[in-house]
Amino acid sequence: MQSQLVLDQDSFVATPIPYNQGRSVYLDNKKVDVEKVNLGFIGFYANEGNHVVEFKYKTQGKFIGTMISLFSLSVLIIVCIKTRKREKLK
Repeated sequence: MQSQLVLDQDSFVATPIPYNQGRSVYLDNKKVDVEKVNLGFIGFYANEGNHVVEFKYKTQGKFIGTMISLFSLSVLIIVCIKTRKREKLK
C-alpha cells in the first residue's frame, strides 16, 4: 500500500495500521525503523517535506509452510503411484 505524506516539520507519524512482525515501512524507497504506538499500531519518524510512504507485509512462516506443503504433496503422489503399481500386479 502506498500513500503520499506532506509534513511541515520533522514529525513522528502514527498510523491506524496494526503493528506486528513482518510489517515494514519505506519512506521514499528507504526502509525506516517502525515503533509500536498507541497500544499496537505502527509509528515512525519522518523529516519535513513531501514523501512517498509504502507499507509492506511479509507473512511470517510462509516459506516454511510452503516447503512442508510441497513435501507432503510429494509423499502423497509417491504413495499413490506405488499403490497403483501394486494393484496392477495383483
